Amino acid sequence: MQNKHCMLALLLVMWVPVGDIFAQGMIGSEPMMIPRVDSTFYIEPVQKRPWIALGEVVFLNVLVNRFNKWPRQWIQGDAAFACVSWDSWKANIKHGLEWDWNSFQINFFGHPYQGATYYNSARSLGMNFWTSAPFVFFGSLTWEYLAETHPASGNDLVTTTLGGIFLGETLHRLSDQILDDRSAGSGRVWREIFAALVNPVRGFNRLVGGEAGQQRRYINHMRTPMQSMLSFGGHFSRKATGTDSVKSAPTINFGLIYGDAFEERDSSFKPFDLFALSSWLRITKTAENTRSFLNAYGYGILWGKQLNYTDRPKHVAGIFHHLDYINNEAINIGAMTLAGGLLSDFQFTDALRLQTSLHAGPIVLGGANSEYVDVTEGSDDPGDTRDYIMGPGVSVKMDLLLQHKKFGNIIVRAAHWTIKGVDSVRGTERLNIINSRIMFPVWNTLHLGVEHTYYRRRANYEEDRFVDIRKELNNFKAVISFVFN
Repeated sequence: MQNKHCMLALLLVMWVPVGDIFAQGMIGSEPMMIPRVDSTFYIEPVQKRPWIALGEVVFLNVLVNRFNKWPRQWIQGDAAFACVSWDSWKANIKHGLEWDWNSFQINFFGHPYQGATYYNSARSLGMNFWTSAPFVFFGSLTWEYLAETHPASGNDLVTTTLGGIFLGETLHRLSDQILDDRSAGSGRVWREIFAALVNPVRGFNRLVGGEAGQQRRYINHMRTPMQSMLSFGGHFSRKATGTDSVKSAPTINFGLIYGDAFEERDSSFKPFDLFALSSWLRITKTAENTRSFLNAYGYGILWGKQLNYTDRPKHVAGIFHHLDYINNEAINIGAMTLAGGLLSDFQFTDALRLQTSLHAGPIVLGGANSEYVDVTEGSDDPGDTRDYIMGPGVSVKMDLLLQHKKFGNIIVRAAHWTIKGVDSVRGTERLNIINSRIMFPVWNTLHLGVEHTYYRRRANYEEDRFVDIRKELNNFKAVISFVFN
């Protein structure tokens, strides 16, 4: 439904200042510090309107179906896939589920974003995290069987539901940080606009329901430790094995962390009390064309418990929901993962601090690029551009931040995915990323640094007619970073 440039615009909106809040932690390769909220707030219960939310989910499917049909029919003269009827509904139900042949971008970003709109139809109308989740599955199920003439896709049910829950809850909480019903005038208008850009469905419901114009004397939206960071970098050296020689243009990195894992608390963590997001865009010029590579991944806690918060080291153990979308010349990775995780905080001296995180768990559904997927064998639709395998797997990730108040930070991230192709080309993709960054404080929120990222892909196939693949990519770049409070 959405293209990759929509994703970048959405993420860049999130760095807008959201108040006096404090966090100190780690996201990807970025350190985080901002002031804490001192005022109290009251979360006013929202009246539950499940039937209205259900109607919104149906309306969203109808709206997108009509959008798919009319503009494409006018421009291209062909929108058969959106011309649904009783016959297409009966045929889809009779056919059952299959693996679809949509592009990597649609399956691993477009469908999660579509699921987020279903989720926030319910979340903004009074449902909590767990009771909003079934609306995502219902929206996806009805879309697959009733909104397209293509047979229903089992992989879309997974990516829309799991990805939609992840993105939906993060967007809900981020919009909460922006909204402030005490404000008035132009400040209130801008808050409502930015919150609606982050969470369009909630913005619509607030406007229609009248909440966008109501004023209160107290803070009635969550105020949680949070911070965002925007970085700019330029590649000055790139070495690749098994890929074409290319030249690289500058990159944009975005990072955000929500919640303070190590603040003393007397209860367990609820879903997405902690989450982290990271995204970067790189534009690469080759002799033939210019390509943009958008990458994004993150995790949110589903349940967690502090193991020790009175003394250091401090630890948080929990269950985490991961969403990965990695795209470059060497590897493509899309993954929905449920993982066990351990976050740790070590304070060696007043100036020297180490934070680590370790996650490992099963990939419910993943996708990885493959040179041997033949679209013509799986689809006769010229719009289908699938060049990747799909299946379950396992993921292991580790983050490390060594932070010194005076000299700066050393950041290391390592991640591994093993994905088993079970649909078209049968084989195993093993993919690794190691990212290292050294950052030096310059002035106020400004940091300068250097970064190296290593990508490694090993693909082994079951059929003898397919040659195993080995690809590697090394990126070196200079980085300038700004922290937004």
